[in-house]
Amino acid sequence: MFTTLSAYLGRFHLLALHLPIGIIVLAAILVLLGKWQKQVSFRPIIAFSIKIAAVFAVLTALLGWLLAGQGGYDSTALWWHQWTGFAAAAFSMVCWWQIGKPYFDWAVLGAAACISAAGHFGGNLTHGPEYLFAAPETVLAIDPEAPAYDALIQPILYRKCVSCHNPSKAKGDLMLDTYEHLLKGGEKGVEIMVGSADSSALYQRLVLPAHEEEHMPPKGKPQLTPEEIEIVAKWLNAGGNRMIKAAAIMPQNAVSEFPKVPVDSPKEEDLTALRTQLIPVMSLGNDLPWVSVSLKGKKEIPPQLYQMLTPIADQMVHLDASHSGFSDALLAKIGQFKHLTRLNLSNTRITAAGLGALAGLVHLRYLNLTENNVDDSVLEVLQQLPALREIGLMGTAISAAGVQQLQQHCPGIRITQAAPLDSTAQSLRLYPPKLVFAHSVFDDTVHVDLDFGFKSIGLFYTLDQSSPTSQSLRYSGTPIVLEQSGTVRAIAIKEGWNDSEIVEQTFAKRKYRPTNAVLSSAPSPKYPGNGAASLFDNKLGTDRAEKIFLGYEGEHLTATFDFGKAIDLNKITLHYLEDNNAWIFAPAGMKVWCSTDGKKWTSVVSARYAVTNSLQPLRATVRTENLSKPTLAQWVKITVESQQKCPAWHVGAGNKCWIFVDEVLFE
Repeated sequence: MFTTLSAYLGRFHLLALHLPIGIIVLAAILVLLGKWQKQVSFRPIIAFSIKIAAVFAVLTALLGWLLAGQGGYDSTALWWHQWTGFAAAAFSMVCWWQIGKPYFDWAVLGAAACISAAGHFGGNLTHGPEYLFAAPETVLAIDPEAPAYDALIQPILYRKCVSCHNPSKAKGDLMLDTYEHLLKGGEKGVEIMVGSADSSALYQRLVLPAHEEEHMPPKGKPQLTPEEIEIVAKWLNAGGNRMIKAAAIMPQNAVSEFPKVPVDSPKEEDLTALRTQLIPVMSLGNDLPWVSVSLKGKKEIPPQLYQMLTPIADQMVHLDASHSGFSDALLAKIGQFKHLTRLNLSNTRITAAGLGALAGLVHLRYLNLTENNVDDSVLEVLQQLPALREIGLMGTAISAAGVQQLQQHCPGIRITQAAPLDSTAQSLRLYPPKLVFAHSVFDDTVHVDLDFGFKSIGLFYTLDQSSPTSQSLRYSGTPIVLEQSGTVRAIAIKEGWNDSEIVEQTFAKRKYRPTNAVLSSAPSPKYPGNGAASLFDNKLGTDRAEKIFLGYEGEHLTATFDFGKAIDLNKITLHYLEDNNAWIFAPAGMKVWCSTDGKKWTSVVSARYAVTNSLQPLRATVRTENLSKPTLAQWVKITVESQQKCPAWHVGAGNKCWIFVDEVLFE
């Protein structure tokens, strides 16, 4: 509770800091002016204002300290900003103490100097170390033969992203100031996928609707233009490397995101009227009149909706009506919203007959018709939309020939036909079965049940890491009994229905539990888990966000376990995470030594594992090593070997990779 409150209060640092800055600087000017003109008439004003400034300077320093606790800032830049800020607060209190005393003027000038320095270092912290003295940006002709990243991508990132993602202020542990940092990614993993913009987190956040929480840049920050987003997409689709030439991704016939027409800002009362009806409406820029409206998921749309939207018809450029009760009746009036640039009608009640109303939307760039009753009869209307650059046609009756015709008529248009993951085209997909068990770490055996609400559904499972099918083991209703470490993967199948998603759970057997463990080197501060205790706490993770994994970047993990007494060791099982998209790879090997006195060590395991040659899905699994013979040991030393660097086929080839381990089990 305290952490949440302190994080919230810390945000007021940016609101409070301007008052002491303005007052102290003004006081310093008045002090100098008074000395120059040899006047004392300013003294009462200076004294009064210094008292106010002192209170707010101390408050600002406290709020800044709370904000710094949220992390994401370069430690060196933060140190300078923090201590010059503390010094400014201290000097302001000295000023108060010196009112009417000989050193008052010097104290005011000292406070002004400290607060100016704090402001400078604060600018470095949020905008980068070269923010103040950077040369003004100039518009230069782009050499088509220049590297696309240097000529186009990096300038975009610097204008719109680097202020929050730089070495001084790395939000989400993500830095975008260099190509190498872009490849490395952040706390949520890799940002770009070679050859696929749609699979790249960087691009996904850019094209999310403005009202979505994950949309980037965040609300209030300068947004990427459609041309800039198109450039980023082309670069990623072309491979996302530094060899691509600018000529390959320079935009052709780009169309502005917002219409080039004069429009007044919407009236606040009109926006409030929509919000009182629980209709989200968001401004798309502090100094812009354009707004985004969302009807997403509203099965029952208010009858008066059209009348409510009419006052902002000129300002509305984004409309998301997906998965709603939006119908042809409302679509017939959509032409009144003549400045629309994005329109999402996926999974609604519209038909081909109603789409004629779109003919007048000359600014429409994006249209999503997924899972609607439309066919080739709408092609003529779509071909009349001069700005259309992207359209979703998943789950429609538009033929392959019709798609080809549209592509030929609108060269450069992007047409999506594969069903999206959240599409209601999966409405006939079975829910997955539920795995029911007592513990994922067990001493002798563990019983696993598969629970599903309908007996007519076939439940199938595997125990060998393979994907279950209708040819796999069928669940009979009696518990699955595991006597060894392994993974249960299960699926629900019924003819005429789409198979469910696969669910899985790893189980690990443990006979002996250490009394203590020591790590030879500390894990990354980003993924410290619970220290060495994470390796024998009976907790098996499934995702790196659970904070129970020990993460090592480019290093091996070595741990020494003490059992307190001699044990007969036969088998060692390692539980680890693999997520190649986040640069986390399976161990490359494992070495084990045993000792009865903690001094003399005997090697009992020296295993090397095959390195994957293709992208592997996210999974948490086990690797078991059997000793050639039972070995008496009180101390066991284990090294989990990392690949250390991403393989040549990976987007991060040559950069440090990770290993994630959260449990070592002994039998």
